[in-house]
Amino acid sequence: MIQFKALGGAMEIGANSYYINFFGTGIILDCGQHPRKEGYDSLPDFSLIANDPVDYVIITHAHQDHLNSLPFLVKLHPYIQVITTPATRDIAEHTLHNALNIMREELDPIEAEKLFSHEEIDMLAGSIIVLPYNKPLQLAGHDHKLHEEITLTLHDAGHILGSAMVFLECAGRSICYTGDINPFDQAVIKGASYKGLRAEILIMESTYGQTPDTEYKPWQKEKERLGTELNKVFNKGGSVLMPVFSLGKLQELLTTIWQLMHKRKVPFTDIYVNGIGMKLNRLYDRHRYLVNMVDPNFQVTGTGYRNITTIEKKEDLFKEPCIVMASSGMLNEGTLSYTLAPLFLQQKDCAVFTAGYMDPKSAGYAVANAKKGDHIYMPGHIKAIPVKCSIKKFRFSAHSSADGLTKIAAEINPERVILVHGDEGAVLSMGSILLKKMPHIKIHAAEQGKLIDL
Repeated sequence: MIQFKALGGAMEIGANSYYINFFGTGIILDCGQHPRKEGYDSLPDFSLIANDPVDYVIITHAHQDHLNSLPFLVKLHPYIQVITTPATRDIAEHTLHNALNIMREELDPIEAEKLFSHEEIDMLAGSIIVLPYNKPLQLAGHDHKLHEEITLTLHDAGHILGSAMVFLECAGRSICYTGDINPFDQAVIKGASYKGLRAEILIMESTYGQTPDTEYKPWQKEKERLGTELNKVFNKGGSVLMPVFSLGKLQELLTTIWQLMHKRKVPFTDIYVNGIGMKLNRLYDRHRYLVNMVDPNFQVTGTGYRNITTIEKKEDLFKEPCIVMASSGMLNEGTLSYTLAPLFLQQKDCAVFTAGYMDPKSAGYAVANAKKGDHIYMPGHIKAIPVKCSIKKFRFSAHSSADGLTKIAAEINPERVILVHGDEGAVLSMGSILLKKMPHIKIHAAEQGKLIDL
């Protein structure tokens, strides 16, 4: 018996979490939190597996939408075994503490007191089973129905530090879950290596399933365009705000801009960074010989950035040209990028550069799609904010294009594909593309709570 059920992340990019019953062994793939929702509404619906066996949870990478509900799952299932790569385990030790602090602020004091403690997060992090890339591990749940165990193997997904594709095999049946996957080299992380990998069932992300390849820019071309646009702003004496995610996007863009500066494509300028991103930079350096890096000798901490807390007044950011790389990447309310955006938007010589996917309902999406002369309504602001600065959209993506996803599917050559991690348009578009290229396969669009018998 093989069954699939989405607990979150179906027809959306949110609280990604997927349940597999693999011959009686219950395996959860990822355990995320919705970036735009608050409190318990941001979690996957774990009640959907209240009567199912739950033995293992495999975390593909440490982004919020794949990791942050893990403590809630462990509280419900204290004997569950957590498996991930060594790098993801080390990142989780930092980011889960940060997530707890945010969650406590979102809930009323009585509910906040019921949450797990920082000590419990330390215990959870210490109990995680680390599994290096390409090293098989045998699994069998309490109610496993076969004598043959399940073989789990993790492969580098090329998305961020420690990201993994999941391969499960048992009794001649095989499942691949791509997680978030990127087959193309970034500035720091090399693209995924999936050649020669095969699986009967493919659970595949579809983030850019609706994005034409003409809009999907190669990293090197976007790097050149970024240099050109930075120079335009600096020549006017302006500063640039770049909303970025602290994990992945920050490290890649710090390196990209450092490369532009050292090749004299862009003048040396102060770069300010905030929060947990600086700790994550050090983890990138610590693991640089253990994952597939473009240049393992390069250190992100050597890019010369400064802590934004050294700035006494926000207005000081406009005295001399500088770059501010602030989280969150989607300008979520309460974050530094959200706080700084209204200031930058009203500076005529400054700019806001966005760098990747924006949820259509996020403040970041509204900013990214605005132009000079517009007025933007942001949550928490009574009045519309006039746009006086320039706004540029870049696509420094850590996800595969639709064409790349099609090639990945063709290489893995499944009999069935389950599409997850994409809004409805992206999922339907990706499904249509796959059916044209691979008419012999059966395609499922995951729906939350709907059981797919495989």
